[in-house]
Order: sequence, then structure tokens, then C-alpha cells
Amino acid sequence: MPREERPIVPEVGQTSPTAGWILAGFFVAAIFAVPLSQLVWELATGAKLQEFNIFKRIPKLSNIQRYEDALSENNAAANALRPFVQWVQLSAVNQGNEEVAVGQDGWLFYKTGLRYVTGPGFRSVYCLEDVAAKSPDPLPAVLDFHKQLKQRGIDLVVVPFPVKPQIYPEKLAPSYNPSLGPPTNVHEREFIDSLEREGVRVINLRLPLWNAKSDGEQLYMSLDTHWTPAGMDFAARSLAAELVRLHPWLAENTRSFDTRDVPVSNKGDIFDMLKLPEFSHRYHENTVTVRQVFDPQSGELLEPDPDSPVVLLGDSFVNVFSVAAMKWGDHAGFGEHLALHLGRTLDVIAVNGGAPSVTRRRLARSRDLSSKKLVVWGFVTRELIDPESEWELVQFPSAVAAQSQEPFEITGRIIAVSRPPNPGDVPYPHCLTYTKYKVVSVEKGSFGEADLITVQWVMRDFKLLPAADYQVGDIHRMVLVPAAGKMQKDLKQIGETDDIGDLRQPYWVEEMKE
Repeated sequence: MPREERPIVPEVGQTSPTAGWILAGFFVAAIFAVPLSQLVWELATGAKLQEFNIFKRIPKLSNIQRYEDALSENNAAANALRPFVQWVQLSAVNQGNEEVAVGQDGWLFYKTGLRYVTGPGFRSVYCLEDVAAKSPDPLPAVLDFHKQLKQRGIDLVVVPFPVKPQIYPEKLAPSYNPSLGPPTNVHEREFIDSLEREGVRVINLRLPLWNAKSDGEQLYMSLDTHWTPAGMDFAARSLAAELVRLHPWLAENTRSFDTRDVPVSNKGDIFDMLKLPEFSHRYHENTVTVRQVFDPQSGELLEPDPDSPVVLLGDSFVNVFSVAAMKWGDHAGFGEHLALHLGRTLDVIAVNGGAPSVTRRRLARSRDLSSKKLVVWGFVTRELIDPESEWELVQFPSAVAAQSQEPFEITGRIIAVSRPPNPGDVPYPHCLTYTKYKVVSVEKGSFGEADLITVQWVMRDFKLLPAADYQVGDIHRMVLVPAAGKMQKDLKQIGETDDIGDLRQPYWVEEMKE
């Protein structure tokens, strides 16, 4: 008799067709519940229908992923539940979230900064091959910048700003042995040595801040990524002394300033990342005293001076206490205090999260380098290991071309467009975008070039604007003016998207015509 054939895995039960259809329907409903609930909410509130965005763009993987990211970040149901879930998680197991680590004594830490001291070497294969960044290696970018400045007779000084875990490791690990000194990434020494061998001056503030901690004054804020006013002023004073030592011409003070104390109360940006419900009172506001810098003769608060021979490039560590939108006061930040201790005005270009490339692009587009003698490039050390940091090679033009100051109107066709940001992935609430147009016709005024670069808002208050939907081939009629005057002020808290690769001076979109 033939041997009875049996299945390799015994059947333990069967599902009826009806039950199968019910289960399939349940899973399909679960998959579509989130986007459908968001669509209903948007229709009910009159909000922009982000579901339509996926059909407006070319149906490729990156656009679909952008829609998924936006849905995850902006979904009303998820946003309503997330604070409560975070509160339960924090209360039950003392756990933060994907961005926040909970430390000792009520301290919070940004995990990207923590990875700088606990993760792999930032120049390792793991980081340099990360697909999230086009240019993850900082060394070529710094050396190329140094070379271009040197050709123009300009000195470069690189200043890494330490992250909070480097100065206060004991607030994360109480057993940390202070005799080991401040922790750092395993590639930091190699990186600095490589720069100095090529003639790049590096002023590392890690050891001075670590040693100053023994004086008892708190140098970093417990619920924020940044230093305290005292820590910031100490860093500015230390940097000023080193700059004078390296560049004796800075010893001659050209201006005198005074300061006035202003109390400011806030919790901090890391606390904001937790997104706790309003009823939670686990963390309380901290009050600090910032020292605003002003001219004693005019009484005016100190502003950046684009004509100064000294340029400070920086990020949020420069903007904190300087930009009111960061909720820690204004005109009392690192740039103002560095100017105070040097006794001279400074040209300051600082963008939250933009020190790796954005500040150099702005310098290339908007400054006449013939009047500059020194560039001080500061950036927080976590940018060295963040896979989303872009350390681009920025090619500076030989000269900044003059632009007509009169407005003009053109019709243009887009030939290159920048990718809009995902509001949930960037540290700034407002963002500019650059677009390249082929000039189809000049409607009013005078313009003789075949193409041009425009800049305009693509995001305000974390909300994407119509420019986020621009595509190559779109035709627009618009009124343009030189962007330099429009972009000179109030750009410290603003990011930008620039995939054009053309560093000519842009034109500001004053008005879009129908």
C-alpha cells in the first residue's frame, strides 16, 4: 500500500472564507484608519489636504516617504495620544523617547549629542557610508574652506562647541570617574590633528569648560541642549583670549560696549522634545539672567556688522540668548559676548542646525570677502556624527556681482528646484528655498540674463507653503528684488533648502502673480 502522505506541518485548524474576509477587512481598515482619520480632520477643520500632495508630485519612493513622514508628524489622532503615552512612559519607567534621554537630578539630554560621546568614531565607515547624508565627512569640507580663504588672504579658526554630555557626564552616569576628564568621540583627536597638520587653527573649548565646572557655577542648562549664560560667556571670553594670542591685531579695541541684566524664564528645547501633556508638572521653568550687550553712547543693542573684518559662523549655540524666538532672550548670545570681549563689532552668520554648510553658502552669496581678515567657524560637536549633517564643498565665487536695486517682473520656467524640508525633521520653524528659473520673458523693468536664482519662504511656523510643491517645468510670473537687503536681518533662526549648486546672488520673490 502506498504510504499515506501527510503535510510537513500538521494542520491544527481551518479558517472559513467568511472569517478570512472579516480578518482581511480588519487589517485593511487598520492600515487605512490613520490616513482616513487625518483626511476627515483636515476636511472638518479646513486644513490643507496633505493627502493631495502625493498625487501632485512624481510618484517615486522619496515622495511617498515624504508623505508618510508628514502623516506621522501631523496626524491629529497620533498627536492627541502621544503626549499622554509619553507621560505614562516617563512616569512608569523614567524613559524618554527617540530624541530624549532622561538623566540624573532632573537633567535631560539630546540623544544625538549623547551618541557623539558613546557612539562610533564619526569618521568611521559606519558614518561615512550612511545614505542619509550626501557629504557626511567634515574633513574635506573644512580643508577646502580653509584653502579658499587662504587664497584670499583670510585666516580660518575652527571652534568645536562641546555637547552637554561632554561637560556633565555624571548627570547621565553617576559613577563616571572625573579623573578621566571630559569624554569625547574616539575620532575627535584624529580629526583635529588632521586639520592642524594642514595649517587649520583649532580652538577646542572642551577642556576649558570642563575645568571651569569645578568653580561650582552651572555651565549647561538642565532641560536644554545649550550652555547657560555663564557657560556661554566663559566660552566667549576664553575664545577671545585665544584669538588675540593667535592674531595680535585683534588686541586693539575699536569699540566699547556695556551690558545690562535681563531675567528670562523657560524650560528648554529638550523638554519641548518630550511633548508632555499640559497637566504634567514633573519639570519646572528655570530662570536665568542674560547680559544684553549695547552701545553705551547710543543705547542701541549690539547687532551684527556685515562690514567687520571678523566673521563668526555658527549654529544654535551662537543664537541662544541672541534670538528671541529661542525663548532665552535676545542680544545676549555668543556673538554679542565675543564682540564684548574683543572690543569690536563682528559679522555674524548663524543658523540653527546650519553650521556645516548653510552658513558658508550664505557667506559666499552675501558677503564681499575682500574686506574680511578672519573667519571663526563654530559648530556643536554633535554635527560631526549626525548622519543628517551635510558637509558640502561650497565653491566661493571670485567676486560678488553687483545687482540692480530696482524691482522687476519676469515670467520664468523652473529648471532646478530644491527639496522642501520635512517640518518634523528640522530644528527651525521657518525655512527658505532656492529655485533656478530660465527667463521666458521680462514683463516689467530691466533684466538681461538668461537665467537666475530666486529665494522665498517654503516653511513658516513648521507649516509648508506653496513653494514646497514646485516642480521642474512649472512656469511662474513674479516680481523680484535683490535678496541681500531682504535677507540681511532676522535670519538667525531660519533654515534653507538649496540643491541648486549655483552660488550667484539670488533674487527675492516679492510677489507671485497669477
